Amino acid sequence: MMALTSWMMSALVISPFLNVAVMLGGERWLAGYVVLLAVSLSATGAGVLITLALFRTVGAQRTRLCAQILAAVVGAAFLIGMQVVAILSFGSISRFTLFDPAFLANHAPAAGSFWWFPAHAVAGQTSTVFLFFAASVLFFAVGAWRGAVQFRRIVVLALGVSEKTPRIRASERSFRGYSPLGALVHKELIPASVERDSF
Repeated sequence: MMALTSWMMSALVISPFLNVAVMLGGERWLAGYVVLLAVSLSATGAGVLITLALFRTVGAQRTRLCAQILAAVVGAAFLIGMQVVAILSFGSISRFTLFDPAFLANHAPAAGSFWWFPAHAVAGQTSTVFLFFAASVLFFAVGAWRGAVQFRRIVVLALGVSEKTPRIRASERSFRGYSPLGALVHKELIPASVERDSF
């Protein structure tokens, strides 16, 4: 669902350009939507793997904070980096100067460079689209499998963090009724120390 949501939102943004390309250059430009799905799958797989790495390194309690900081640093580094390159190259603080056609022509990689691989896929080269999509599906499958394997342990760690919230006194707790199944689940989720205190 994360991959599909990312793909649909990105497709809404880029669809005007792709649709015009289809009208002017033919149906081969529809491969851009497939490439966009492949990028969304890769990004989702990378996000799962990064989250698992954060759980292992900083723990369940600090994972969300570190993920938010990491996302802010990556976004700011991208924007600030473009401005730094624009200042050093043109003396302008506007990052849009990097998209000047002459600048791009002088600094773009050679025609046979690997960096043009996604562009060839977007342009509709069948073998390139298939290879790019297959590699993305494989990477996403690895990330999803790793997440599924460690899902139970991560849930236990997350529940352990939620159980560390300050306890309120029994007199201040509101009475809630539970069904038999709900009472059993609620009892199993209560830490042993809380059960001892209640007795």
